[in-house]
Amino acid sequence: MSQIAVVLTELELEAVASVREWVVAAHSGQMRRGGMEPYHQHVWRVGAAVQARRGMSLDAILAAYMHDVIEDTPITPLKLLELGYSKRTVNLVMALSRGQDVSYDTYIANIIDSGDVELMTIKLADVNDNSIMWPEGVWENWESSMLRYTKTKIKLVNALNIHTPL
Repeated sequence: MSQIAVVLTELELEAVASVREWVVAAHSGQMRRGGMEPYHQHVWRVGAAVQARRGMSLDAILAAYMHDVIEDTPITPLKLLELGYSKRTVNLVMALSRGQDVSYDTYIANIIDSGDVELMTIKLADVNDNSIMWPEGVWENWESSMLRYTKTKIKLVNALNIHTPL
C-alpha cells in the first residue's frame, strides 16, 4: 500500500461528516465502560485516528467510524449496503465485528491472517482507544483486558510491519 497521504475531496469530507453524525444516532443511549462517556466518542476517536493515517482509503475511514455498528446495534450489513456504503466499507465493518461464537483470539487471528493493512490499522486504532485508562473509568477485571489489549497491539503491529515494510 502506498504511504502517500490521501487528500479527501469535498464530497468525501461530507461523507465522513455524515457518518460521524450517523454513528451518534446508531449508538444512541450507549455508554462506555463505567458509564463515563457516550459510546459514540469512542468510535469518533477510532475514526479520527484512521483518518489521520497516511494512505487510508475513504472506505477504511468510513469503516473505522462504523467499526462497532454491526456488533453493538441492530444495524445489519444489508442495511449498510441499502444506505449506500460500498461493498468494501461493509466488508471491513463485517470483519471488525466479532460474532458471539468466535473467540477473541480467533477474531484477531482472522484480522491478521487477512493481510488487509487497512483492516489491521482500524483494529489497532480500536485497541489503542480501548486501552486508554482513566481511574474513574475502570471496570471489574480491567487489568486482564489491558493485558489482552497489549498482546493484541503487539500482534497487530508486528503484522503491519510485515505487510508495510519501510
